[in-house]
Amino acid sequence: MNKPFHFRRFSMEHDASTMKVGTDAVVLGAWVKVPAEGAVLDVGTGSGILALMIAQRTQSCLINAIDIDSESVKQATSNFMRSRWSSRLKAFCTDFSQLEQTDNDGTFDLVISNPPFFTSVFKTKHIRKNLARHTDTLSHKDLISNSFRILKSTGTFAVVIPADQSQQFEKMAFDAGYSCQRKCMVVPVEGRDSNRVMYEFVKKTIEKPELETFTIRLLNGSFTPAYSKLLGDFYLGLG
Repeated sequence: MNKPFHFRRFSMEHDASTMKVGTDAVVLGAWVKVPAEGAVLDVGTGSGILALMIAQRTQSCLINAIDIDSESVKQATSNFMRSRWSSRLKAFCTDFSQLEQTDNDGTFDLVISNPPFFTSVFKTKHIRKNLARHTDTLSHKDLISNSFRILKSTGTFAVVIPADQSQQFEKMAFDAGYSCQRKCMVVPVEGRDSNRVMYEFVKKTIEKPELETFTIRLLNGSFTPAYSKLLGDFYLGLG
């Protein structure tokens, strides 16, 4: 049986979720700029890590988390209910394309996702895990178009993508009407190429996006000062 994952201000279980707590989501959740108020949507929440991190970083935002896997939603709901922000967190089992817009100007101030990115070549025998990790059930094109549909005109769409898929993702986002506000190349170990790219997309025109590079570990295996600073409010033993 997996032990709960303990952060500074909350603990969560992730054994029943198709997506475990991982570096991609945690770095994205700490990096993204969060709205001072309003509504946030976490797409493909898994055990709820991104939603919980956003809740910790905001004072009043209401956060909805969706996933197509019912067991993941049950675990996310349990994690939310045990947190100090339970009144602002809700999880739903639903397909993103079925989510209705509640306002003519969009519903959410922030849509955030650590989406599936594997292709059918990498599928396992575990059906639930495939649903969470592969693009069959949530293609990048659908993620982009549905986020654009549901996002307010002043809102932000934040996502983390494998570096080798980032150029194609960017093009699809631009074709959908997005502009890139911030882009961060994530390097796993100093001296190596980036393996992930984090984005903030917006509907307004941005002439020159903020470009960043973020390195997780030094050559000796220890975390970089930048990583310790970014995650210091979340991970025990950092900061």
